[in-house]
Amino acid sequence: HVKVIEAAATGEQSQDHVELWIPAKDHFGAPGGAYLPTGSEIARSPRESITVSAVDIRNLIDGVDLLKLDVEGFEYELLSSIRDYLLDRTPTIFVEVLARARRLQAFIGELCLGPYLCFVPTDEGVVEVHPTEMGVEAMRKLGSRDVVLATDVSHLLSQ
Repeated sequence: HVKVIEAAATGEQSQDHVELWIPAKDHFGAPGGAYLPTGSEIARSPRESITVSAVDIRNLIDGVDLLKLDVEGFEYELLSSIRDYLLDRTPTIFVEVLARARRLQAFIGELCLGPYLCFVPTDEGVVEVHPTEMGVEAMRKLGSRDVVLATDVSHLLSQ
């Protein structure tokens, strides 16, 4: 049940196309991940850019019950634009949280005060994190940059 959409998801569709920046090679010898020049919490210098189609995330989420995001610091921009949907429909969210993504950390903390519970996948299993502890230190201590937000946790805790 997957549909591929060749476009950049945006928090607000103000144009049909956006410039997608491609960073210089990282220590693995390949570019990390392409990103939009505005709205990101992570500052980077682009090596080159391409123009791609843009689609408002609100046009993509109807009926979605699992949302997985790793969008190079743009997670807050996307999630905050669908806040009402997240609170109403409570899809399970799997998101990468980088240390510099302070707005995202605060937003996740708010979601986990209700209706979500926050979990961090670790080598030892899935660990629940209290919303007030959601941040760089907790993530560093657990050795993960990923967070799972869910309301029905039975499938998470059985692993």
